[in-house]
Amino acid sequence: MSTLKQILLILENNLTLEKIEQMIPITIETKIYLDLLNKEVQSKNNKLKYYLNQVLKKETLSLERSFLEIVLKKKHSSSSFLERLFFSLKYKSRFTKYLKKYKNYKNKNDILLNIFYLKKYENKVIKNDKKIVNVLKESKNLEEILPFFKGIISDKSYYKFIKHEDIETFCKSVAKLEGEMFYKIVAKKIYKSNIKDTILLVNNLINLDNTKIYKHLINLFYKKKGSFQKFKKYFSILWIKDLDKLKILFVWLRIFIIRKEFDQFISLYKYLEEVEKEEMLVFKSFYQCVKEYKSTNVLSFNKFNYLCNAVKDDNLFSCVSLQEISEQFNFKG
Repeated sequence: MSTLKQILLILENNLTLEKIEQMIPITIETKIYLDLLNKEVQSKNNKLKYYLNQVLKKETLSLERSFLEIVLKKKHSSSSFLERLFFSLKYKSRFTKYLKKYKNYKNKNDILLNIFYLKKYENKVIKNDKKIVNVLKESKNLEEILPFFKGIISDKSYYKFIKHEDIETFCKSVAKLEGEMFYKIVAKKIYKSNIKDTILLVNNLINLDNTKIYKHLINLFYKKKGSFQKFKKYFSILWIKDLDKLKILFVWLRIFIIRKEFDQFISLYKYLEEVEKEEMLVFKSFYQCVKEYKSTNVLSFNKFNYLCNAVKDDNLFSCVSLQEISEQFNFKG
């Protein structure tokens, strides 16, 4: 019998009846009966029970037993996922519904195989992955089969499985992923790690797109109120183009405005003051507002509010839009 990982690989890569037949015991004699039975199913004759009885008399293997139980609509707790899948594919819709009842399975591997199959081949939407996560937790093969469930369980649930791994093991686990999910999880790990571990992580992962990491990182720092002091240390670890770095710093100016961290805003603004970019007009306006407030104790954000809505907002790293700043805080004075 193949391992759970091998079966998942077969399911993932062009499932065929021939491959399934290699994994479950079917005798030549049984195949003859199955072929006869298939002809009866196709022709819709009334000889179905006759052939079933013939199989029942001559075969004692669990495969045939479970098949008979399925056909005769009896309890079929002994039939495995592969047995059900075999008959579902061979006899089409007549048996497909039996695949869906994964809650009746007692074997954890069969439950996981069935979930994987339903998601991949029938595109079933799984609204709550809690049950799946609980079954995965009980699997002895978790480390090798977890990557097959990317996209089936949520990114949040997936991250929980690997977040406590040491950096080296984490890198091996996450390297099996791809696309946005990969960068989301790497960014989460970086956010939770100290600088020393971050350097180790970056050195252990090859062909990283640092732009994508920064995109997810700044979103995390914004949502979780992370500090700019820690974030700016990444610039010496994760190389990025000067223009993209500038865009990231612009986003931090937005974040300081949202957080009302005016001293932080002023400090970064003065560092960027000479930059000739359209978006700097917005920050210059806000800087003037803050300066006036410090001397007159009066806030007037009319010009700033206008610029937020007028300036083209095309910042790749933006986790908060200029218009959102304007609308959320209603800076009209």
